[in-house]
Amino acid sequence: PIVNNPPFGISTEAYLHWPPLFHFALAAVYRLFGASEEVSHAFMFLLLMLNTLLLGLLVHRCWGLVAAQFACLTWLGCGVVGLYAHLVWNVHLMLVFVFLSLLGFVNAQSNWRWALVGVLSYGLAIGSSWEAVFLCPGLLALSLWTRDRRRIGLAAIYALVALVIPVLILLNSAYHYPQQMPEVWQRASFRMGLAHDYVSTYVTSTRRQFAMPSALSTIRTLVERHFKLVGIFPLLAVAWLLASAAGTHRDRRQADGVV
Repeated sequence: PIVNNPPFGISTEAYLHWPPLFHFALAAVYRLFGASEEVSHAFMFLLLMLNTLLLGLLVHRCWGLVAAQFACLTWLGCGVVGLYAHLVWNVHLMLVFVFLSLLGFVNAQSNWRWALVGVLSYGLAIGSSWEAVFLCPGLLALSLWTRDRRRIGLAAIYALVALVIPVLILLNSAYHYPQQMPEVWQRASFRMGLAHDYVSTYVTSTRRQFAMPSALSTIRTLVERHFKLVGIFPLLAVAWLLASAAGTHRDRRQADGVV
């Protein structure tokens, strides 16, 4: 998306710090309903409802109706969801596609169309926000742990998507806005903790020094803010789901041994 105000002049600039899909979707919504705060928050509310629905379907597929109800209530009661669900943010659209890609991954063994839905959704999730890339290592680890060849193959396809989509986005950015690529790489280095300079050409065109926090201070901050942003019920839900998964895996191994 272009960040200049008209007239654009000879050289335009774009917002390249995040993938562009959310901006395209928001622009389409504004074109249909007009650009206003009410439309923006209504769009975010729609994404919240979609996220809740897809989370419920995913948990229902894995652990049943009671777990799905518990997951949806926990999701809606989570402090961080209540605080940031109204925020016009690309992460909300990413979560829609993440839940849909997980649903496709889980259902892929029963229908190959679900595998296609999952792969396409995963690509759209990465096109919405970079954080979706980190879904891939978890799927690979889960597939290798279950030793299911079909799941391992599908997880490998997800890994390929996680590699190809960011490369295509960055190549497109480099082709259209080569003058901004040094800033993009520097921003990426800062986000990964490899640089202490935070560059913002949109505000001051200067470098601002930031002291990267230590691991201990980061952990302390997470603990202090945990109950405000998350609360105890999501922790109980995670513990219950992990225990259920371990119990299901144990029962299957025992059943295979009997057979």
